[in-house]
Amino acid sequence: DIINQCWSFVPDDRPDFAMLCKSLSKMPSKRTLVRSPSTPLQ
Repeated sequence: DIINQCWSFVPDDRPDFAMLCKSLSKMPSKRTLVRSPSTPLQ
């Protein structure tokens, strides 16, 4: 888990910026929900 790695007591075990970017790019992105209007369109 990225958070635990970043807060490791051993500094050498913490990811560098490039590694963080690589890990974050592999995570699924949050998608926005497409909602229909609450009242029907006429």
